[in-house]
Amino acid sequence: MHNLRNLDIEDLRALCRKEKEPSYRAAQIADWLYRKDARDFSDLKNLPAGFLDKLRSNFSVSSLAPAKDLRSKDGSRKFLFKTNDGHFLETVFIPSRSRGTVCLSTQLGCKMKCVFCASGKGPFIRNLSVAELLDQLSLARRSAGKPVTNVVFMGMGEPLDNVHNLFKAIRIIHAPWGYNLGSRRITVSTFGFTPGLRQFVKEKNIPPVRLSLSLHSPDPVKREKLMPAARHFSLDDIFPLLRKYHELGKREITLEYLTIAGVNDSDSDAEGVARIARFLKAKVNLIPFNAVEKCKYHPPSVDEMEKFSRGLETRGVRTTIRRSAGSDIHAACGQLRLKG
Repeated sequence: MHNLRNLDIEDLRALCRKEKEPSYRAAQIADWLYRKDARDFSDLKNLPAGFLDKLRSNFSVSSLAPAKDLRSKDGSRKFLFKTNDGHFLETVFIPSRSRGTVCLSTQLGCKMKCVFCASGKGPFIRNLSVAELLDQLSLARRSAGKPVTNVVFMGMGEPLDNVHNLFKAIRIIHAPWGYNLGSRRITVSTFGFTPGLRQFVKEKNIPPVRLSLSLHSPDPVKREKLMPAARHFSLDDIFPLLRKYHELGKREITLEYLTIAGVNDSDSDAEGVARIARFLKAKVNLIPFNAVEKCKYHPPSVDEMEKFSRGLETRGVRTTIRRSAGSDIHAACGQLRLKG
């Protein structure tokens, strides 16, 4: 059965025309789905009973069901959701003083198999639908009971390996008839999946959202050891695309850098990262490695993180150290996985 959350405003208008309903019904449906987080057809209270019966016969409203809600001592929440076909995915809500961020998964599993990441430890199953992308946001917002100010596509999976559904979800999240979030409050993170990145850079029908590259090493050989799929996607191909995205006036690039003790945190690593950041006019977001089951790596100490950060800053690179949220409930960067 089709899910209503797969439809944007034009799709809803077309549906209304087909059912000989006035076009303003489309805005009413969108309001219930995306602004009011409706979970059942009984929530759509201002639609005629006959039209509602037709919708109920041909569509569903919910694509995910809550399975677990884990709460971190730092206030973060990790939600385990079950899909209609019986799989599980994880979504994280991260509160802070001025914002509430939802980290969305885009796939069931991940093909990239990065050695430091739990998401690639199991099998890749499939892409998530538009409805499943948006349902994570709706359910997290309802459950958290706090405003969502930012959305990041940084959960399970490679977002740019699911571009068709990603683009439509971004349009709905940004649209005033949808979730109405500004483009600066939406971030897409990629490991450098070049086919999807090319489409992302040239796509004219999505707002200029923020773009992050998971770099993790300036050395291509070392990077391939950490991220085996990187051998198929050269940094020499990735960097011009990132530079073009910036030069088109869309957004500044962020380099995400998972810092692993004794692996990618030397002064020569800092020099290589700084050289790349200057070329891309990018800022660097340092992330301490978070423990993952059956992974041999270790996080750097606070002093080591600060030393690496200073090494970048003295080379003229804007650098931040990201606080790891939810590590006690395995909700931090690299810890999400398919698990019921």
